[in-house]
Amino acid sequence: MAAAGVANGQPTAVQPAADASKGSEQPYHETGAALLADEPAAPSVSDAAARAVEKAAGANFRDLSSVSPSIILSGRVYRSSQVVSVRELAGLGVSAILDLRQPPVGCKLEQDNLWGALRRGVRRGINWLASWVDGDRYEQWREHGGPLAPPPPCHRCTETTCGAYGIPARVYHVDLLPTGVSLRILWELPRGLQARVLWAAARRKHPEPIVAGAVADPQVMGYLKLYILLLERASRRLADAVRLAADPDNLPLLVHCIHGKDRTGLVAMLLLLLCGVERGAVVRDYALSEALLREGREKRQLLGLPEHLTTDQIIASAAAVMDSTINHLEGRYGSARNYLKAIGLTDAELTAIVRNLTAADAPLPAAVERAARACGAD
Repeated sequence: MAAAGVANGQPTAVQPAADASKGSEQPYHETGAALLADEPAAPSVSDAAARAVEKAAGANFRDLSSVSPSIILSGRVYRSSQVVSVRELAGLGVSAILDLRQPPVGCKLEQDNLWGALRRGVRRGINWLASWVDGDRYEQWREHGGPLAPPPPCHRCTETTCGAYGIPARVYHVDLLPTGVSLRILWELPRGLQARVLWAAARRKHPEPIVAGAVADPQVMGYLKLYILLLERASRRLADAVRLAADPDNLPLLVHCIHGKDRTGLVAMLLLLLCGVERGAVVRDYALSEALLREGREKRQLLGLPEHLTTDQIIASAAAVMDSTINHLEGRYGSARNYLKAIGLTDAELTAIVRNLTAADAPLPAAVERAARACGAD
């Protein structure tokens, strides 16, 4: 794959995509997107959407409507690996990009992002205090227009996406593997692997090759245990991710991580089940990721990924794993809706998500009209 950079405010020549293992040290435009083809602009959004889905399939890219066309509207939510077609992204009119990976260090330290995180932290503190003082009144307030604010967009990546690609899309970072979850994963590994990870860190080497292989190996940890760990210990982050779909201005929404099957797969599963998609269809959609990633590997469409992240074991997405994950979800919470309420979403937010993704008369995505205009013109 190849990614474009920026020089003097203009896109530069195509350059090799950044190594995914260094993603946390690179700005979004170097790791979050890669060009699949440099073609003329699409004549219409619908034509662009059809071409993008077909051309980017090897990057595990698809419209959620493909899972259940009779329920989910097309052009509302897309899912993908970290490899995204920038040319087609513009044609799709994507309004927001949800990146579920660890944010780049530069984004964490950017001044506007720091202020945004501080304001949101203060609001969370006020909400917690209000719920402690008068829980019943607080819940009534939340259900009538006072839910927790969604995560703020990353100013740095949003400006870069605009400047590099001319795409007026907000970029949101919602890290589903924060420090607490990563440490818990380390705790779940055998002592020998823990020692290898710590030794690699001590030598300032990225432990990802060790951890990724261990997590994928069902004899060591396995994806089922990872997914349950994320559902239970990254629940606030999952709430932030799903909450973005409640705002029609964030649609079309592109959700991605590295492979587009694990963290992205959980978010897609929650959205689909919430909207009433049949469980079997959700499981089959998850299993489809493995076939698409294998295809992408064969067609050399995953060049942005290091070799250790493209092995058969790493890109596996067995249907039984997602089926068991849903068993856990429904066994403990009863339904996806109940789970999402338990982790902080309100009935109003859940109703808005379902309407935005399923109702034919739902507000048209704002970005469909914005896409044809110059970045920042709106």
